[in-house]
Amino acid sequence: MRSPVRHSLQLLCLTAAMTSGAAFSAEGYGVLKYGDGKTFQTGVFQPRYIGQLPTKNKAPYLVFSGRSCNECDANRTIYIHSPDDGPMLGGERDPRYGYPGQYHHYETQQLVHTARVFLGNCFTSPDPVVLWFARDRTDSGKWQQSVFVAEIVDDRLVSRLMNDAPPKLVHVIANVKKGSCRELKGGKGYIEP
Repeated sequence: MRSPVRHSLQLLCLTAAMTSGAAFSAEGYGVLKYGDGKTFQTGVFQPRYIGQLPTKNKAPYLVFSGRSCNECDANRTIYIHSPDDGPMLGGERDPRYGYPGQYHHYETQQLVHTARVFLGNCFTSPDPVVLWFARDRTDSGKWQQSVFVAEIVDDRLVSRLMNDAPPKLVHVIANVKKGSCRELKGGKGYIEP
């Protein structure tokens, strides 16, 4: 099995963005509808709108899920992209983030990763964020927890592990009950060896 930190980083922030500058054909990629009839040509298949992270001086960052390939068994992942940042690269070349849910090891069928994802004003930050609470099984069989956040700072997307004083899940759930934050429904999938 992979180490839990490497596991979490790969699932939470799959930033496989290759900046080769190569253009992609939008053929087959899905169009995302958001706002009052606005659309964005994504670089993913089967896009589903989740929400937005507001900005001050440019189009908001759209939060949506999708797949990097069509008619394949790739797990659905989360993308965060502002239309003002230009077109997506397509395929697996854009930054992507783990989808909430339970993930089993491809060969052993053992549960090895769980993630809960929240969007909105979920903790003390005055601005909306996307927040991940992840648990990964270590090689010794113990569970290790991590908290990851994607937020807008100076109209740019910043994503990071929250090592210093991360929010507590109980407080985030209290904000869900207040209506200032919402939890994304999770799925099930496999992690390849």
